[in-house]
Amino acid sequence: MSHCEEVRDKLLELLKEIREVEYRRGKKKHILDCPGGVLYSSYETVKSGDCMIFGLNPRGDINEENCKIKKDIEEVYKKSLRNPNWNAFFDEVWDEGKKPGESRLQLRMRCFAKLLMEEEEKLRSICCSNIVFVQSENVKQIPFEDLAETCWKVNEWLIKEVRPKYIFVFGKPGYQFLKKKLSANKEKEPINAKWGRWTIEIAYNDKVYIIGIPHLSRYTFEDRKEVVNQIKEKIGGLTCSRRS
Repeated sequence: MSHCEEVRDKLLELLKEIREVEYRRGKKKHILDCPGGVLYSSYETVKSGDCMIFGLNPRGDINEENCKIKKDIEEVYKKSLRNPNWNAFFDEVWDEGKKPGESRLQLRMRCFAKLLMEEEEKLRSICCSNIVFVQSENVKQIPFEDLAETCWKVNEWLIKEVRPKYIFVFGKPGYQFLKKKLSANKEKEPINAKWGRWTIEIAYNDKVYIIGIPHLSRYTFEDRKEVVNQIKEKIGGLTCSRRS
């Protein structure tokens, strides 16, 4: 059995154990039948590596029949077999009329990766997931805290597989959730994000740094290289290599 097949089967196994969830206010389904997805990166990234990235939850137009989580798991499996370096931030079309990788969020994620790691292509080697797997046009449409707890069974397994030194997470709710779950009880002095009153927050323990950044659907690191440099200084430099 290939590594990608093992990852696919494990994701399905863990998600099948989850009971029916409230995926919209007042609407319930088994989580595999909910609209959404798990990974933005190839299943080949579910291996030991220095970094992970977590979004809040998948966004976009909702078509519940065409974007079920169980279908997305199979589609990402097929993409991973065709291209072990597949990554949604480069290779998917997110905005109608644009080429793959040209949506605002995709470009901003790659800009951040380039500033952080000097080469945006290094993003392809990083395991990218979401705190919540259920898709919505707005995070307020879903019971975020309940779903974050539900999805933790899978995300906990992913983190154990990758064993990251650094976890970057979009938004304060995601940052607070991971900080609590990973018992990252120490914090660095917040970094001014140069965007209103927003700050970059960093929590850590003996094993991992959790770096909370503003959601890149609204914020960009473009022309804010000094902010990225401060992040790297706070966490003692940065390596984003894969480990055997």
